[in-house]
Amino acid sequence: MKAFIPYLFVPVLATAGWVAGAWLPAPAGPTLPSATTIEAPPLLGVPVPPPPEGEPVRVHMKALLPPATVPQASRQGEVRQEPPRVNAILVDGARRVAQVDGQVLTVGDRHGAYRVTAIETHRVLFVQTVLGQRHWIDVNAP
Repeated sequence: MKAFIPYLFVPVLATAGWVAGAWLPAPAGPTLPSATTIEAPPLLGVPVPPPPEGEPVRVHMKALLPPATVPQASRQGEVRQEPPRVNAILVDGARRVAQVDGQVLTVGDRHGAYRVTAIETHRVLFVQTVLGQRHWIDVNAP
C-alpha cells in the first residue's frame, strides 16, 4: 500500500492548481520597451531619422552589417592570383592529402584565394573563394 500513496497526490495537486487558477488574478503581460530615437554608430555613416510619434524605429539591414572586405580587384571580377600547382597526392583509404606548392593540404583547407574541395587520385578540385569558380588541377600539370 505504501507504493500507492504518491499516486494519490496527483489528483490532489491537479485540483489545487485548478482552484488557485480560478481564484487568483491573472498576471499582467510583459511590457515591451520602446525607443524614441536611435543613434547609429558613426562608423556606419548611415543617418537614421527619428520615427514618427508612436511608430517603431526602422533601420535598413545594410546599416547594421559590417562593411564588405572583398578586395577591389575581385569586385570587378578579376583576381590576379595564379592557380596553385599540385606536386603530389597521397590517398590512403579515406585519408586524402595533397601537396600544393610545398604545403600539405586536406579537403577544406585554404591556399590563398583557393579552397580545396575534393582530392582524387590524380587531381584536386579548387574553388576560388571570392568568385566561386571551380578548377580541377592535375598532379604536376604545367
